[in-house]
Amino acid sequence: MVEETSSAEQTKSEGETGPVQDSVRAFRESKRAKMAKTLEKMLHVARREARRRASPGLIRLKWINTVCYLTQTYNGILADTEVNEMRQEMEQLQETVDKLTKERYRWTQAGNKADQFKAGQSNQDPDA
Repeated sequence: MVEETSSAEQTKSEGETGPVQDSVRAFRESKRAKMAKTLEKMLHVARREARRRASPGLIRLKWINTVCYLTQTYNGILADTEVNEMRQEMEQLQETVDKLTKERYRWTQAGNKADQFKAGQSNQDPDA
């Protein structure tokens, strides 16, 4: 599960550019990955303790509540990571669409100029 978080944890801060943005992104990726790993370890321990039959029922119940809380927190980190990844993909797609639109516009304009040039030649009086 941690592999999913490390590949999907790229985020973009508003108003940041260049190396600053990259360093912030790397910092966030490393922090999220560390949080996810820590939560996984804590979940493993909490599950083990919740299953321990020798523990009194009240203690096991507290461990079960801990498992629920840790699972919810872990899932929140993964969800935030996925949202950030989708946001980045959308930004890349938008840039691609903008680039293609500009290229198509230039191509259309170049075609229109050629058509106008041809039309201008055909409209001229051949006797002139």
